[in-house]
Amino acid sequence: MMLINYILVITILPAAIVVTDGRSKSKPSISRLNSLWLSHFWRRVSSTSERIFEKLVPRIVHFARIPLIFLLLAAFASSVYAIVKQPGIRLPEKNSMQVQFLRTSHPYEWFDENAATLFDFSNGQRLKMSVVAIWGIRPTTTASALIPNDTGLLDVDGKFTDVLASNLMEFQTLLKRLSYQSSPGVKPNLWLDKFIKWTQLNTTSRGCKLLSERRNETFTNRQPSGDMLTRCFLLYGQTESLPVFNELSATNSDGPIFDKNGILLAYYLVAQSKYNFSTVFNEMKPFFDFLAEARRMVQSSAISGKAFL
Repeated sequence: MMLINYILVITILPAAIVVTDGRSKSKPSISRLNSLWLSHFWRRVSSTSERIFEKLVPRIVHFARIPLIFLLLAAFASSVYAIVKQPGIRLPEKNSMQVQFLRTSHPYEWFDENAATLFDFSNGQRLKMSVVAIWGIRPTTTASALIPNDTGLLDVDGKFTDVLASNLMEFQTLLKRLSYQSSPGVKPNLWLDKFIKWTQLNTTSRGCKLLSERRNETFTNRQPSGDMLTRCFLLYGQTESLPVFNELSATNSDGPIFDKNGILLAYYLVAQSKYNFSTVFNEMKPFFDFLAEARRMVQSSAISGKAFL
């Protein structure tokens, strides 16, 4: 309807104005001749229409009345069956403005209107802030802020592996505390716990039995070295796959970080906190306070080293 009105206003109305204005300015003889021709034409149209609608159409309806009645009844029954039993075209369920003419077909609007049927939001939940802790390495401070290819050098602690091997049990306790405080309702399932249990199995090679059954003394008289711990991590990784560091992971994870040559560089922990993700400072302030407390706890441990939290 809007399109028809638009066409009438843009085309027919200006043309009618021009014709009327031209007729008013034409000569009297030409104007009188046009009026006689138009009056004769409209009389012919009127008489023809009168014969059609007063005589021809009633006769057609009279002869075809019985088939038309049955046809209309059948159409009515079919429409009732289609609406009640098997509706072929459903009315809009979520957006009453969905049936429109001359509307935009932008994909963003289409996905917005059909999101409830395309995606399942029944199991949706708010994202949680993640706690990411890394020991033995810190972010680079020499990278260029203008040149993307200049990634700088990482600040690596060369003594981290030896310190970790000497304080493995204390580090395990630190990971459990940090993981539990981050997610109080989730039982810690650390990769390091599985590794320590593996070192105590009889099937484990003697070189990887870093801990005695008492779990608080080293198996040998000498302290385990960082190279020994690195080899044991890699051996255990052959039986239990090594975890992959992903700071955006929605599950808790921990594990060692190696370079491409198999050298142990760091150890990481990713834990989901109890604080909801937000971009408002007042809502994130409790999470910042928790991070400050966790950072103090890490720095007070014997394996703080180059810890980054």
